Amino acid sequence: MSKLLNNLQSSEGLAYFAYRMEWRKTIWALVPLTICFLLSLQHSFFWDTTHLASAQADWFYTHGTNSLLLPDHIDSGHPPLTGWLLAWVWKIMGKGLVQSHLMMFPFLLVAVWHMLLTLKHFFPFNYPLLAILFFLNPILLTQSMLVSPDVILFAGLFTALFGILEQRHLKIILGSMLLAMVSMRGMVCVAAIALFGLLRDDSYRKSFFGVLKYLLLFVPPAILAGGFLFFHYQHKGWFGYHVGSPWAPSFEPAGWSGFLKNLAVLAWRFADQGMLFLWLPPLALLFVKRDRLSGRTRELLTLFVIFFCMLVIPQLLYKGLLMHRYLYPCIATLTLVAFSIVSERMELKNYIIFSAILLVSGFFWIYPDRISKGWDIMPLHYSYYKHRDTMMEKLREQQIDPGETGAGFPYEMSSAVIDLSDDKRHFAFIDLQQNAYVLYSNISNDFTEAQMQTLQSSWNIVARSGQWPVYFVLYKRP
Repeated sequence: MSKLLNNLQSSEGLAYFAYRMEWRKTIWALVPLTICFLLSLQHSFFWDTTHLASAQADWFYTHGTNSLLLPDHIDSGHPPLTGWLLAWVWKIMGKGLVQSHLMMFPFLLVAVWHMLLTLKHFFPFNYPLLAILFFLNPILLTQSMLVSPDVILFAGLFTALFGILEQRHLKIILGSMLLAMVSMRGMVCVAAIALFGLLRDDSYRKSFFGVLKYLLLFVPPAILAGGFLFFHYQHKGWFGYHVGSPWAPSFEPAGWSGFLKNLAVLAWRFADQGMLFLWLPPLALLFVKRDRLSGRTRELLTLFVIFFCMLVIPQLLYKGLLMHRYLYPCIATLTLVAFSIVSERMELKNYIIFSAILLVSGFFWIYPDRISKGWDIMPLHYSYYKHRDTMMEKLREQQIDPGETGAGFPYEMSSAVIDLSDDKRHFAFIDLQQNAYVLYSNISNDFTEAQMQTLQSSWNIVARSGQWPVYFVLYKRP
C-alpha cells in the first residue's frame, strides 16, 4: 500500500493515474453504442446486409469458401470479405444470428478504439467530453446494430488514419489492407488517406525517394485491390454492376437536373437525424468571430475536402448512390472540424449539451410515408424486427403464401436469408394487378405514391402491427 502511495506521489505515478482516469471518462461516451450492439444480438439481417452479408455468406457456406466470385444476382462487385468471413464463423460456431452479430464485435472494438485515439490526437485535453457527441452519431449507432460491411470499413478507416497521424506504419498498412478488402469505397478511402498523409507531412515530400518510401506503405492494399478487380473483370467482364443487377438503376447517369437534385439531397443527408445541430454552432461562431482558422482546423478541413472530392462528387453524378452510410467518412471528418472550431471559440460543455440533446431529438425525425428514408442509419428502426415477426406469424396462421403476396425491400427476401431459417419462400414483386395480398410497411421505399393511395382506399386490411415509428399492414385484394 505504501509503495502504491509512493508511486502516486511521484510525477510518473500521477501522470499514470491521470491517464487511467482520463480513459475511464470515455466509458460514458460508449454507453449508447454498447446498448445498441447488445440489444441487437438476436436481430435478423436488415437492409443491405441481407445481400452484402447474409446471402453471400449462405452461398459460401453452401458452396465452399475457396472462391472469390459470387453468382451475378448477389455479386455487388465489391470484395466479398464480409460474406466470406461470416461463412467461416457459421462453419466454426454454427449458423445463427447471435454468432453473426458477434463476428462484428472485434471490428467494432477496433473502430471505437482508433476513433478514441484519433480524438485524443487532435483534442488531448477534451477528447473524453467530445467522445460523447462523436459516438452519438446516428450512422455509427445504427450500423453497430447490424452485421454490416461498413463497420469493417470504419475499423480500417480509423486504424489507417491514426497510423498516418502518429506515423505508425504497421497501422497504416493493416488499416489500408482492411479497407481494400471490404469494398470499392474502402479502396477509395485508401487513396484519400494516402493523399492526406503525403500532404500533411513535409518530410515525405523532401525528395523523390521520400515520396517513394511513403508510397511503398500502400503497395499491399494496392495489390489486394488491383488483384481482386483484375481477377473479377477477367472472369465477369464488369466492374461494380452489370445491366441485369438489382442495383443497376442506381448507376444511371443523373444528368444536370439530377445533379442539382442530388445537391439538395446531399444537404439533407448531412442534416438528417439531427446531424444539422453538429454544424450550426461552429458555423455561427465562424460568422460572428471571423478569425483565422487554426492549423489543426485547416488540417482536418483538408482531410474533409479530400474525402468529399473522392467519395461524394462521383456519387452526385448518378441517380441512386447518395446513401447516408456512404457519407460517413466525410461526416466523421466534418464532425472533427466542428469540434476544432468550437473548442477554440466557446465553452465545450455548452456545445456538447446543446448539440447532444438536439442530435438525439433528430433520431425521432420520422418522415411521412411518401418520403424515402435511410432506415439503416435510423436508430428507431429497432421496432421493425418485432413487427415483422408478428406479421410473418399472421401469414402462417392464415396460411397465406408469401409467393402470392407483394412486398418491398428489405423484407421481401426469404426468411432463409433474413432470419437464417429453413423457409426459402420469397415474397412476390409489388404488382397490384397480380398480387392477391400485399404486405406494406413504411420501412420500405419501394412503394409508389399511387400504390399507397390505392392500397389505403381500395384494398381490405387483414392484419396490422405497429403504429409509430415502424408499422406493417397486410392488405387483401377487394
